[in-house]
Amino acid sequence: MLKNNLILTIFQKELTRLFVFLNPYFALVSRFIVEIKPVLVTGFLILAFLFATYWFLKLYLTWKESTKAVTFLEVTPLALTELSSFTTTQLFSAVHGLARQRTWLDRLFGISKHYVFELVSTKELGIRYILRVPTEDSDSIKKNLIAYLPGVKITDSADYLSVPNTTHGHILEFGLSRHFAHPLKKQEKLAEYDPIAYVTATMTKLAENELVAFQLVVSPIDIVLVPEIKKLQSLFLGHQDIVKHVSQTNNGLLGIFFMGFFILPSHSYASHRSNHFSFYRRT
Repeated sequence: MLKNNLILTIFQKELTRLFVFLNPYFALVSRFIVEIKPVLVTGFLILAFLFATYWFLKLYLTWKESTKAVTFLEVTPLALTELSSFTTTQLFSAVHGLARQRTWLDRLFGISKHYVFELVSTKELGIRYILRVPTEDSDSIKKNLIAYLPGVKITDSADYLSVPNTTHGHILEFGLSRHFAHPLKKQEKLAEYDPIAYVTATMTKLAENELVAFQLVVSPIDIVLVPEIKKLQSLFLGHQDIVKHVSQTNNGLLGIFFMGFFILPSHSYASHRSNHFSFYRRT
C-alpha cells in the first residue's frame, strides 16, 4: 500500500534529489572541518585553559581574602543615647561603602569583603558588642563609630572563641521567613522599646562555663552575581507583577544577612574560628 502511495513516492523522489543536490556541500563542509580540526582543537584547549585559570584565580583570591589579618573591636556604647534610626542608617551606609571598596581584580572575580557584628555573652564578662573586621579597615571603622556616637569606647579585643579545655557546642542558623525583596519592618518607636532587648534577654543567666553569641556576617551583594535580583529588575522595568513573583518564590536564604546563633553548654564547649567566617567543632 505504501509503495502505491503517490504522495509518499513523490516525497521520496524529492528527498533523493535534495540529498544529491546537497552532497557536494556536505563534502565541502566535511573537508573544511578536517582542515580546521587543528584550529578547533587548539581553540578548545585555549578555552579550557582560560576556564581553569579563571577558577584557579577565583579560588586563590577567595583564599587570600579569607586569610587576611582581622581585628576584633569591642564596642562599649553609652548608657543613654538619643540618636534616631536615620543616623543609624547613615552609619551602616558608610560601612557599606567601605565594604564595597575593592581592587579591580576582586570586582572582576566577584570577591567581597565580610564584616562580622556579634553579641557575645558570658557570666564573667556579661554581654559585649564585638566587631570582626579586616585590619586594614579597622581604623576607618573606629572613626565612623566615633563620628556616629561621640564618647563610645572602642578597644582591641581577642578572639572570644579561643576557649581551651572544652568539647561541645552547636550552631543554629536563621534565614528570612519570606522573600528577601520584602522590606524589613521599620521601627518607629525606638524611644519606647529597644528591639535588641529581646535578643539580649535570652543571653542572660548563664552558667559558669557557658557562652552565647549572636552573629551577623554582612557583605555587600553584587547584583550581577545574583540572578534573582536581575529577575526582579526585569519584572520592574517590564511593569510586571513583582508581588506575585515574590509570593511564589521562597528564597529567604538570599538575604543580605546570614545569621548564626550558637549556644555553648557549660563544661563542654570547644570551637575553632576559621579564617573564612565559619565555625568548626574541635574535640
